[in-house]
Amino acid sequence: MQRLALAGVVLLLTALVIVLCAQTVAPAPSIPGTPVAPLDYVCPMHPDVRSAGPVKCPRCGMTLWTSALPRKFRLHDTRHTTATLLLAAGVDLYAVARILR
Repeated sequence: MQRLALAGVVLLLTALVIVLCAQTVAPAPSIPGTPVAPLDYVCPMHPDVRSAGPVKCPRCGMTLWTSALPRKFRLHDTRHTTATLLLAAGVDLYAVARILR
């Protein structure tokens, strides 16, 4: 019973984190043929250092990385993430199936 309660808490926290993260990401263009913004490069150590190309950071000398591109978010994806986390935590497969019904 405690594992089932723990699994429910993990499910709720996972859904909350994913929903909150999805709200902070700008939506991707949904119209076909709409130009996508060019890649933006950012320093992994200094997020305020940005460039249009892969150059070196003026502060630390590291090569800038491409910034993450937003992707579409579906609430259904939280089910897969939750199932993976619960199974990795050792929750019984049948308990996970009952939670995700």
